[in-house]
Amino acid sequence: WIGLEKLWLEKVLDKIPAWACHIYGLVIAVVGWAIFAVEDFSAMGPYLAAMFGFGAGALDGDFLYYLRNYLPILVIGIVAADVRNPFYSEMFVACELAASEYGYMVVLGNSLGDTVREKLQLEKFQEQRVDAVIQMGGRVDDLVSNLEYVELVNAMPERIPMVINGKLDGTQCFQVQIDARKTMDLLMEHLIGLGHREIALVGGRADVLSTFEKIQRYKQLLKQNQIPFRPELVQEAGHYNDAGAYAEMNRMLDAGIVPTAVIAINDYSAAGIARSLTEHGYRIPEDISLVSYDNTYIAEMLIPKLTSIDYDYGNLGRKLVETAIGALEGKEIPKLQML
Repeated sequence: WIGLEKLWLEKVLDKIPAWACHIYGLVIAVVGWAIFAVEDFSAMGPYLAAMFGFGAGALDGDFLYYLRNYLPILVIGIVAADVRNPFYSEMFVACELAASEYGYMVVLGNSLGDTVREKLQLEKFQEQRVDAVIQMGGRVDDLVSNLEYVELVNAMPERIPMVINGKLDGTQCFQVQIDARKTMDLLMEHLIGLGHREIALVGGRADVLSTFEKIQRYKQLLKQNQIPFRPELVQEAGHYNDAGAYAEMNRMLDAGIVPTAVIAINDYSAAGIARSLTEHGYRIPEDISLVSYDNTYIAEMLIPKLTSIDYDYGNLGRKLVETAIGALEGKEIPKLQML
């Protein structure tokens, strides 16, 4: 049967709605149960009739029991770059809560920053015929979309909509993005308003879309405010964690480059920057101001508390989930939504 499904039925199943796939799975499960339950195949007909709820005691049929109890299980697969980063854990929880309000379960695929794992997780979600996929980070953050991953996404069944929080050129994915340029506007306005002109930007990678946009906007805002751009104040060695940011900040300070303010690429990085500044004898914010992105629990735990851009995770998670469900229901959904 598996061979038959691979040769012919798989193409049909890929095109039919998710609810029909669930019913198909239940029917196959019930028939399989009957094959092993009867000793005489002549009894197969009456046995299946009873299980499917026909004849006497129809409403008590096993099939109706399973239909009532298991048909409503609708699943959204979520591929996250690395939930050890509190941004992604906050995002996942927000999506899980929003999905539950609509009667959906979510399944997490945590890539741990590994693009091979990311690809395998997407393939597994396709095999398991989830109803929709939401991807946060990873390949959808690439400034230049990876061709192999684009082809993988384009090979997914049409019935499985995919929603991403970045971009994937050459696909029909729905995009729900945070306006990175606007977030940089807010931080720079805050710091320049405090009189800062030596502003460092630490963490991230320039080949990541959101980081690239932040760096470009940072340069534009310096120019608009007649502040010279100093390349040595931008440290983007490819890290989004505390250890990487700690090392980058140490290199800057040890080289005698001392800004009056630092923008951390995220709260995770800000923790490493704060440690470096403290170890070098600088006080926050008396000597050097420190601001960040994400407004996660880390911003609350640091002493003093960190000024950090908040994304309203509840609203962001809801928008991702509602976009996926709307696409499933055939609603007209914008291909790009900026928050």
